[in-house]
Amino acid sequence: MTIRTKSAQNYVLPTREEMRAQADAVKLRRFCPSLVEDVCNLIAGGDYVPRSELTDLFCQEIAHSPKWGVDRDGDVCFRGKAVKIDGRYTKSRAEAARSLAQERANYHCNVQDFLRSLDLDNLPGNSPLEQAMGLLKLLSQQEGGSGGDDDDDDGVLPIFQESQEESPEQKAERINEVIDMAEDLDETEKELLGMENASTLEIATEMLRGKEHIIKVGQQVQKLAKFQRKPVRKFEPDEEGEHIQYRSMRDLGEVSRIGAMEFAYPGSYRAYRLATLEPVVKEKIRQVSRKIDVTILIDGSGSMDGSRFYRAGGVLMHLLKEVIEGTAELTIYFFDERLRKEFRATTPEEAKAVMEQVKSSNFQGGGTAIEKCVKAVIPKIWERVEGAEHLDKPELVIVTDGDDNCSRLLLSDLKGVKLHSFLVECNNQHLVNLARKSGGVGVSNL
Repeated sequence: MTIRTKSAQNYVLPTREEMRAQADAVKLRRFCPSLVEDVCNLIAGGDYVPRSELTDLFCQEIAHSPKWGVDRDGDVCFRGKAVKIDGRYTKSRAEAARSLAQERANYHCNVQDFLRSLDLDNLPGNSPLEQAMGLLKLLSQQEGGSGGDDDDDDGVLPIFQESQEESPEQKAERINEVIDMAEDLDETEKELLGMENASTLEIATEMLRGKEHIIKVGQQVQKLAKFQRKPVRKFEPDEEGEHIQYRSMRDLGEVSRIGAMEFAYPGSYRAYRLATLEPVVKEKIRQVSRKIDVTILIDGSGSMDGSRFYRAGGVLMHLLKEVIEGTAELTIYFFDERLRKEFRATTPEEAKAVMEQVKSSNFQGGGTAIEKCVKAVIPKIWERVEGAEHLDKPELVIVTDGDDNCSRLLLSDLKGVKLHSFLVECNNQHLVNLARKSGGVGVSNL
């Protein structure tokens, strides 16, 4: 039975059998029953046990323990070890008991601080037990958050111990954040992540495994004005066109298009206007929409693993969303010392499929040769774009964690292609400056 919280009047805590069944439902092998009871109590209207009561409880328990002793210097020992208080030993058993009780209470107060910072009402689930076990599932994805024993009420989770770098409040805020992130995903994002049929708990679990970086980076690049592509709509002359425009005539061969009002001018003035090409002509036109051709080079070297790969995925997902929206066509290359396999996404169906293809491929290469790979891909870009009436000016995106010396890569080497550079957890100032000179964005320490 938990000692950290009190149940609301008439609330009955779930049994161990019910807890185990729910743990199995969320695929959680081990859990801490007392923490489940805490969450259930609080969601059902219960309250926290004050710290002073916890300390008094432990003080009484420790004071009556048979494991006390005294060393040869007369200092108090507990479980064979001299008790140290603020760097000094003590000969007072009462003082030692109080100090040990406060240490034990610190762990439980850390759990309380964690629970106070959680948005308990927003935990996924339809009952206090479902919400509690969902929380433990999310905790299990963090270092020190798994463990406990469903036969042990006092199971200690390392994540709440004093030695942890993050405070209990910070751990709670991260869980709040990933749950909000999971709930805010739109259908396109869920499809690209392969989680269109997943529950909020399942999505939040994947977020804590690293996919949160995909969403965070995607949101970050979405705020960069120069990294947004809009449909390029132009009007072209077309005898079958649905639209009409009026413009100045280009040459005397367009005399037949001059409107009737032009003939109201006196002859000599009309001749002067014709000689200076001032008359307005009528022309049928059609609207032509063009997509931006985008090529992305993703560093596939050995150092681009874990969260770095997920951050690169955030840039990729943003571009795939633009393919789905119809504003861009995307070519993807992974690279290390050379260009690797090419992926292409030109339609919404291809965009949704390519994310899965990328995830299932192995791209652990060697070094990082940025200059060599950029120079290799530029001709491929122009070969694809030239003559393609539906494509507009091309752009190249580089995502890397390499500080490869690419100082010999010049603006002229891009051949008019706009460059965007995203440096993952590093800085390559030359690449950043080159991107900005080309009209693109350069971001360090993504």
